[in-house]
Amino acid sequence: MAAAAHDIGGAEHDEGAGGSAQNNICENNALNGFSILSGSRPDVISNTCRRNNRYGIWCQAGSTPQLNSNETTDNMQGEVITDGR
Repeated sequence: MAAAAHDIGGAEHDEGAGGSAQNNICENNALNGFSILSGSRPDVISNTCRRNNRYGIWCQAGSTPQLNSNETTDNMQGEVITDGR
């Protein structure tokens, strides 16, 4: 598993991004473990997102991710949020 701990945020999927993120650990980030922006459509599968300062997985309105078997725990503002969907 890859581990991501950044000063600002974990993994970000920009507008138009596809692909997949699997078996990652995103923890102790200043923002979200995963930030999925409008227009992106990644597969986010079997990741662990914990102890982030905002959300484990944040999906902006207009994104269409496939979220499967992710573990989100102890994130400050919530575990998974789909903003506006």
